Amino acid sequence: MGGPKKEVVDGALGAQEGAQQQQEDLEKKKKREEKKAAQKAEAAKAPAPPSKKSEQKAKKAATAASNEADAVDPFTPPGEKKLLALEMAKSYNPKAVEASWYEWWEKSGFFVADPESKKPPFVIVVPPPNVT
Repeated sequence: MGGPKKEVVDGALGAQEGAQQQQEDLEKKKKREEKKAAQKAEAAKAPAPPSKKSEQKAKKAATAASNEADAVDPFTPPGEKKLLALEMAKSYNPKAVEASWYEWWEKSGFFVADPESKKPPFVIVVPPPNVT
């Protein structure tokens, strides 16, 4: 009738093995943390040299900044024809481009009908909205 004693002995051994496993896990975790701390300290000591990509980006940004100065439109007084920059901008900026157009169009009479015109009248048909 040695069955129950054997279970108690096996249970005690299992608890010891579990405690040893936990101790080993803690030691491994501590070593990993120490290694990470050492790597961070090493990285802080010696800054990495700039990579080729970062050098290219910096060079490109400097070139873009100098080119943007050429692409800025000069000031155009309201109601005057638009003055243009020497070089076209890389992206469309509606505020800068359209700032004085509308006033110039009104001043030039583009929106006024001529009642004395001999030309036949015309109509632009606007389609109805899509009603479904």
